[in-house]
Amino acid sequence: MNQDKRHFSKGDKALLYVAADGKCQQCGRLLGDNFHADHKIPYGHGGPTDIVNAQALCPRCNLTKGGKSMLPEWKATLRDWQQDAFNDFQSQSLSRRDYLLVATPGSGKTRIALRIAHWLFQRGQIEQLIVVTPTSHLRTQWADEAARLAGIQLDPNWDGPTINSAMNGIAITYQMVAMGSNDKLQRLIAGHRKTLVILDEIHHAGEQRRWGDAIQHSYELADYRLLLSGTPFRSDNFPIAFVNYDPQTGICKPDCTYDYGTALKDDVCREVLFPSFNGRVEYMLNGEVINVSFDDFVDETGGSNRLRMALSTSGDWIKDVITEANGELVRIRKEQPDAAGLIIAIDQRHACDIATLVKDITSEAPIIAISDEPKSSEYIKAFRASKAPWLVAVKMVSEGVDIPRLRVGVYASNVTSELFFRQAVGRFVRMQTDYEDQTAYFYIPEDARLINFARQIKEERQHAIEELEQLELEKDAYLDRVDTIENAPTLIQATAEEGATIYDSDTFPANELERARMVAYQAGVRLLEHRVDIVTVAKILRAVVPMADDQAIRVQREPPLYETLTRLRRIYNRNVNYLAHITRAEHKQIHLDCKFVDGKWAKECNERELYARIQYLKEQINIAKKQGVQDGRPS
Repeated sequence: MNQDKRHFSKGDKALLYVAADGKCQQCGRLLGDNFHADHKIPYGHGGPTDIVNAQALCPRCNLTKGGKSMLPEWKATLRDWQQDAFNDFQSQSLSRRDYLLVATPGSGKTRIALRIAHWLFQRGQIEQLIVVTPTSHLRTQWADEAARLAGIQLDPNWDGPTINSAMNGIAITYQMVAMGSNDKLQRLIAGHRKTLVILDEIHHAGEQRRWGDAIQHSYELADYRLLLSGTPFRSDNFPIAFVNYDPQTGICKPDCTYDYGTALKDDVCREVLFPSFNGRVEYMLNGEVINVSFDDFVDETGGSNRLRMALSTSGDWIKDVITEANGELVRIRKEQPDAAGLIIAIDQRHACDIATLVKDITSEAPIIAISDEPKSSEYIKAFRASKAPWLVAVKMVSEGVDIPRLRVGVYASNVTSELFFRQAVGRFVRMQTDYEDQTAYFYIPEDARLINFARQIKEERQHAIEELEQLELEKDAYLDRVDTIENAPTLIQATAEEGATIYDSDTFPANELERARMVAYQAGVRLLEHRVDIVTVAKILRAVVPMADDQAIRVQREPPLYETLTRLRRIYNRNVNYLAHITRAEHKQIHLDCKFVDGKWAKECNERELYARIQYLKEQINIAKKQGVQDGRPS
């Protein structure tokens, strides 16, 4: 066999046709005489022109596949640990389908996951990517990062049943997978084409039997599964889908582990300090006045009541803590003008009350993200890019959300699980290379459970398959119903006292700063260790090696494809509404007429097809106007 030949012979194609039973091996359509003999691993990536590396595809599937693997070259810099993980994945990719990566929040799990996805796309080993996340906001964050770092276009607004042919994949939530018969639909999608599934914060697949079963059923046919977690796995009743456990100990076996202590040593994560606050709360329960401080010993129920009463905006405790935290943020903003603070509240009502309190203290209303709705995701995205000082949230920012400018936090939640606490702390560890002082401050009640978590924050505890203690279940159930039980405590007064602090040990555009980072990395300069900031490196480079004229000083962000498609669909719908208005036609009929243009519904159209459809509608509008229909304008 000639190793250098690129095209399959007529004999190869005949054998391939017979082996495929005359059907496209991707979509199942009957093959015509013009079918394509395609390299499974692309020729340009070393794939041999051998019958064992061939597949019979119809022209449509082959052209679509070819377009989807033509991603831009990967240009982002990987940290040392990310490069090691990438090399390890490459070495195991031919023999294993599952890879578990456990890395501390803020260390860059998203980047290494997208690097792996990009590599698999370029080699032709996958044809689509599915990312499963805990929250809807993270769907958008993954889509934005995939487009920015890898040129991979994900649809974060996908609602089935098919994936738009213009996209490389979709981003969905665990809850969506477990709804109705969506697990069957996901199984069909993942099994139909060569697929990588990224399961972000995979421990969620072990928290509920329904979620775990749905994930297992949906993606067991996927070609690759990349499992990510940023927090230690807690004990629960069920093993986590696709996680490999030691048969003797029942402890999970990550393929790559990067903990918080190592991240601190590598200057990958910030040091977090934990100012804690004591104080007294006085409340009424069952006709009895209870006066207790955080130093007093109480049972589990008493501890939960004390914590919830301290966090109530009816008392002074939470007001005093937020005042102290705001003072720290004001100090930090003198050096870092865009530094921000985050307050994690109990529930939506509590978040709104805290927002009012913040406005009273700072004379500026904070941004509120109180539910897992698209609007709240937009608020978080806007906050990330702004210079607003405070964000109040419930659970939307507890896990996975990347806002590096967060420097001050207040834990005003009554959730006392280690998993949730560590996820909250993880929002503050992301480094920024432009500032020498990177310390973050996380204000907490002096509750014994939270103090213990703060002291042990650098420990990575493995997840073992064992029974969840009944006490933990009873505590969670109590916290869930504390608002509705008849003998709920009523606050009289709460005051805070500061306790101990627990600690762990010219204009430059983005392209110049990125060049400076790459030069520093290649030269082995660790910025914080050598007390050199990125702007100093950029100044030196500007003086010694000026940027070429074709390297634009103003960098324009290329929007992710899903944003463009969403905008075009809105324009399309406005024109449909306008045409229906001036012709008195039914919307359904106009949509059907448009479908006859290319045989697709609007949500299935790519960018070019949507442009053509909008032009078609405008032509129909002009025809209607010429026929004497009343004039108007789409809203």
